[in-house]
Amino acid sequence: MAIVFEDWLARNEQRKYPLHDLALGKADNNAELPDDIITDVNLTLPDSAGKAVYVSSVGITSSLVSLTLLAVPNNPLDTDGPLSTPAVPVAAIRLIRPIVPYKNYPLESLYPGVTGWISFGTGANKWEGMHLLFSDPEKSWLCARCVRRTRDLPVTGVGKVGLSTRLTGLVRLSGSDNISITKERRIIDAVERDVLVFALKVPTGSTLQEVLKAFAAPCNNRPVENTCVSPGLVSLNEVEPDEDGNINLVFQNGAEIIGDSGDGMVIDYPLGLSQVCPPKTYDPYEPVDDCESSDSSSSSSSSSSSSSSEPSSSTIPPEPSSSSGAFCNSLETGYGSLLQPISGEGLGTWQFAASETGPTRLITMSGQLVHHIVNTVDLFRIFNDGEDIVVSGLVRPTQTPSGEGHMIFSYKTANNFFFAGLTLRPSSLYPNGEFFIGRKSSGGPAWPNALGLGYNFLASGRFAPPVALAEVDYDLSVRVRRISSNTAQARLTVTWTDEIFGAQAYVSPWVPLLSIEMNNFRVGMGAVYSPSSEFANWCVEGGRLYE
Repeated sequence: MAIVFEDWLARNEQRKYPLHDLALGKADNNAELPDDIITDVNLTLPDSAGKAVYVSSVGITSSLVSLTLLAVPNNPLDTDGPLSTPAVPVAAIRLIRPIVPYKNYPLESLYPGVTGWISFGTGANKWEGMHLLFSDPEKSWLCARCVRRTRDLPVTGVGKVGLSTRLTGLVRLSGSDNISITKERRIIDAVERDVLVFALKVPTGSTLQEVLKAFAAPCNNRPVENTCVSPGLVSLNEVEPDEDGNINLVFQNGAEIIGDSGDGMVIDYPLGLSQVCPPKTYDPYEPVDDCESSDSSSSSSSSSSSSSSEPSSSTIPPEPSSSSGAFCNSLETGYGSLLQPISGEGLGTWQFAASETGPTRLITMSGQLVHHIVNTVDLFRIFNDGEDIVVSGLVRPTQTPSGEGHMIFSYKTANNFFFAGLTLRPSSLYPNGEFFIGRKSSGGPAWPNALGLGYNFLASGRFAPPVALAEVDYDLSVRVRRISSNTAQARLTVTWTDEIFGAQAYVSPWVPLLSIEMNNFRVGMGAVYSPSSEFANWCVEGGRLYE
């Protein structure tokens, strides 16, 4: 491949370009990025990623050269205020030394719609043992000539509300003899737009009645005449359809349609039980002394003082049947009143010890390839008004490549619970490790990744990380949203800092969970076949029931 403008690229080794002239080029450890490592960058990214791009990390070893680029919403020259929005990873590259100086190498996209290339100078082959991290965009942001922005696509996918699977890329919509799909102009929100119109059509040699009959419900007769095999729906609370056969439902302000459960529409209204029924407060009972004598008054006064400070059990009101809030434990000194270890199929214990990073954490017994679970003492449930359950915590899987850790968000028994987490163990489909959402059950097909001890999937999701997983701290957060009495959705969010690629974040799609009963369950954490896993800062948010 021919190298163009070689003399210009060589001169770039003597100046900060492609960094901005105002960028200091100093890393977090105060080490300076040599000018002869990067000679040119050309990056195109959508507006949703950000306005300015900066170098987040540079790593050079005896055999590899690596670099990551992050985007922020505004650059240091803007007057819009500080950078309050977190940076977004947009591109990265990893090359085997020696590299060809001044050659344009394609960047690996970490954000949809990002593309571009980078060229390195002779310093990429000269320097060694370099690990630079830039947490401040002002120190390493690229000049405007190197970054081009494009508008985001107006449509990114086609799917059904409430389901995580969507059609992306080139999608071909095909009609049929009695269904047409056409492009037409419609006025939407006072703006004329191009839209796709799905409509019934009458094919040649047929009639409208025959088309309507083909799409009619299984009932062969008229519901209004009560001639169906099963009773038909003809009114809602004695409200009958209008002349067009429609019943219009008008919701109060704030109600939101969040999807369907397969059996009907789900409506979420942002009003919880804590707002409808505020918790009651009970003042302790204070006895009244009716004695007239001074001696008895003095005596009863002393007795009153004693009894008011320690009310009898008969005067203490009962605990409320439910409340909501966050329950957290740093896992530095003990389980506290919220957590307790419970037995599973495996053997082994937890221990509180110093981690590889220094602070005391809850750690699985080193060398025990067994199943550990820590579970809450109290029972939890999702309220009927749609509140979510969120289980979160910090996990550091150690002893590559078999480290693993997960959050448990619906525990019934040792052979029936739902979980989400990560594993460093490579497989043919996921050579860099993986994130997962799944269920432990006593039956069903075994999980192909074979974490062991009967971990099988009823409903599941497996996800590839943006970079290879390593022995670092991962902040896991699992949000569970009930859809119906026995179906729910779960989504896993993970943030961490990679030693080479810098700050990373991953958010999984919503995964449907079937046959899940969100009543009277427990939550917690666990590890499977992991020689040693560290846990810290565990929390659960949502409804709580006392046993």
